Amino acid sequence: MVAILKDYSVCFKSSCNSEIEGFGWPVIVVLFKVGNNKLAWTTESTTVRYNETNAWASSGVSVQSSPESQPQSSELFERLDARSLATNDSTPSYQLVKITLTLIRDNIGMEANGEERNNGSAADTGNQDPANEGEDETPAFVDMSDVVEVPFDNDAPMDEDGDDETSEIPGDSTSAAPVVDMSKAKIETHTDSVYAVAAFMENDVLSILSGGGDDRAFLHKVSSASSESKSLSYNHTDTVSCVAFNMAYVSSDLTKTPRLAAAGSYDGTIVIYDPETAEQKFKLEGPSDVEWLCFHPKGGSVLLAGSGDGTVWMFHIPLNRCLQVFVGHEQAVSAGCFSPDGKWALSASADGTLRIWAPKTGMNKHVFRFGEAGLTCMASNGGSDGMLVMVGSEDGNAHVCHIGTKKVVTTLRHFEAPLNADTDEDEEMEHPMSVEAVGFSPSQPSWCASGGVDGRLKIWDLSKDGQCRQTCAPDNEDTDSITRLGWHSTLPIVFTAAISGKIRMWDARNGKLLHTLTGHSDTINEMDLKCFENGTAVVVTTGDDKSIRVFDVNVNEILKQAVVEAQQP
Repeated sequence: MVAILKDYSVCFKSSCNSEIEGFGWPVIVVLFKVGNNKLAWTTESTTVRYNETNAWASSGVSVQSSPESQPQSSELFERLDARSLATNDSTPSYQLVKITLTLIRDNIGMEANGEERNNGSAADTGNQDPANEGEDETPAFVDMSDVVEVPFDNDAPMDEDGDDETSEIPGDSTSAAPVVDMSKAKIETHTDSVYAVAAFMENDVLSILSGGGDDRAFLHKVSSASSESKSLSYNHTDTVSCVAFNMAYVSSDLTKTPRLAAAGSYDGTIVIYDPETAEQKFKLEGPSDVEWLCFHPKGGSVLLAGSGDGTVWMFHIPLNRCLQVFVGHEQAVSAGCFSPDGKWALSASADGTLRIWAPKTGMNKHVFRFGEAGLTCMASNGGSDGMLVMVGSEDGNAHVCHIGTKKVVTTLRHFEAPLNADTDEDEEMEHPMSVEAVGFSPSQPSWCASGGVDGRLKIWDLSKDGQCRQTCAPDNEDTDSITRLGWHSTLPIVFTAAISGKIRMWDARNGKLLHTLTGHSDTINEMDLKCFENGTAVVVTTGDDKSIRVFDVNVNEILKQAVVEAQQP
């Protein structure tokens, strides 16, 4: 159902049916006049209803008008936020869906005397009805027979008011410098953004589990000799949001602790596979959607899953049975895990709480409340006893708690607002402040790190009341928000992934940038880090560029080079 507004100037309808921003129907661009020689156009995405009295039944529609003078063709807008209109129910209701199109100058135009003219662009024009002069300028619908359809060429060149210079469109990827691909392997089996990854190295073969916005999960095997990818068999109906292996926890008795791979989806299903053959073994159901997965550290046969409905589910995989449903969170459970000794289940939520659960009874043993700001991420196994847990928050804080004593150890202020005495609370909230990644150092038990959308990595010393040891940020670059971080298993080195697609390696002792890995052309969504005794590391990342990349890093050589450079005058 398509409608245009009374006193319209022209209505464009794209002649192609290609999908634009994910919508398959043709795009409608509506221009209309209000009063005497003013152009107006819708600017806000909203739902509007039209009733029998020819008036707007919703005040949510926003319209804007050009200046009083009649615009010439050179003054026509080159960009327009348009809306596609579609009926919702029996009462005429139109959902305005935001897209972006480019209008070509002189496709439509107006003479200086106020009469509309056709510039040979195949556009039909409607004339102003003299009977409407002096009437209320509120837009109203007209009969469907008045709709004008013309072809719209999205690929036509755009002039710049007679200027021969070609202007750059912000965000145009064609103008960006090519990205140097430093990855050892690039996997492009997904057809949409890849949001989840898990990796495990065994016998020089890297196993990778991935899930993406194309509703698919894959098992990949990468070695120096070959690379193989298998599409996992279950047909999900929504994004595969999380994946996990249990091989790090299994015992030698595979009958008691079988090797498993798990894929969770926003469609509410968790599917268990054989990590060697990719054969489907079980399908677990219960959550409304699945946000994250974590295997129990003692044997890996119990699986913990967090849901957007505020619940946490615990399954026994060999028995294909739900053991507990932990209920208490009031909003989505954004992160969770088992404690290192396996005695407790931990969950962080968008409701601003961190909860400790008893797996055997399902009881909530303790609640840490950190205010209204949602918790975004979690890290465990901190401190000399492994009982510290760290959570990041949307308000720019990171909180460290001891799950044994059930006390808050410290609150770390990651984001610092600009020093401005006039800055009020509302203005402060406009700054990028959320903490998106946290982690504890395995080699320095009292050290931890936080990374945020402000692009900074901060190293904290818990033995000194949470003192900030280092603030790490790339020089001479715009803010590059951090999405993930990971500590080296034996060295004071931190790897960070960012929205630019870059992976950076930092020395936590002095805050220096040691190395930068490139390859991704868009945001990195997930990262898994594997470190080895020979001084090398493997970094596996996934991104919005639909790819999975594997990077080999010779950490020892990079550190040696850093020492040499520091000794140079």
